[in-house]
Amino acid sequence: MSTQQSVIAVLSGKGGVGKTTISAGLGCVYAALGLKVLIIDMDMGLRNLDLQFQVQGDILFDLSHVLDGYLPLSEAIISVPQHPNLSILASSLQKNFSSIDPEQIKTMMNHATDLFDIVILDAPAGADPLLLEIVHYCDAALLVSHPYLPSLRSVDKLLGMLSKNLPKYWVINRMPTTILSTQQKNYLKDVDFPLCGSVPEIPDLLAYQAENQPLSHKGFFKALYPIALVLINQKQTQDEQISLDDDKEIAKIPQAKSHKKWKDFIANFALW
Repeated sequence: MSTQQSVIAVLSGKGGVGKTTISAGLGCVYAALGLKVLIIDMDMGLRNLDLQFQVQGDILFDLSHVLDGYLPLSEAIISVPQHPNLSILASSLQKNFSSIDPEQIKTMMNHATDLFDIVILDAPAGADPLLLEIVHYCDAALLVSHPYLPSLRSVDKLLGMLSKNLPKYWVINRMPTTILSTQQKNYLKDVDFPLCGSVPEIPDLLAYQAENQPLSHKGFFKALYPIALVLINQKQTQDEQISLDDDKEIAKIPQAKSHKKWKDFIANFALW
């Protein structure tokens, strides 16, 4: 049996924690490993996944067109030029999340898994009952937070609302590079769930995004790499993660073409 989680929902209790950036980064990492990846922007009315890759001018159709049966999924997605194997499906700017039919989402996800190795749902923030029903159809959930009490509290609450049978993972984004205060450490201990990994604060990544550049930061991708492997290999904590140079573990990823592909991908970016 494959160890791959094919449909991953990326969630957060609070907004503004970098959930879309994490979703986009994971998609880039999986695509670099030779997997066919689709990221679906589920934040109806507030889409911004297209901005991560600067493809907003290429969008002709969106999620609502697929759900309404106007055209098939394969005709609504757009390829990301900078990242072969990676495609996105934009959300609608006109409709809101409450208009979604969970059964239509389930049908679309079944179709998506026939076309792609990995499907990432970039979900809206919060714990809407409709969202929780949709997440139930996924293979795993990744919860994103900041290392501060309001965000951590929302993760703790969201964890309790998800199905017990659903594999759940937690990642901290923008972890300070300085030593955590005692108060911050206590906040982290309050979340009774193992940490999958963390992404450090990367100031020049924020500056790069502020200049409306496509997501392409080597340090960010390298930080996400072990977290990406946690998700598809069903490891529980980053302590169990493999070395960046461990080709034996890379070979376990279904359809991963070569570890050299990842090294070539990382080498293409000048930023660190």
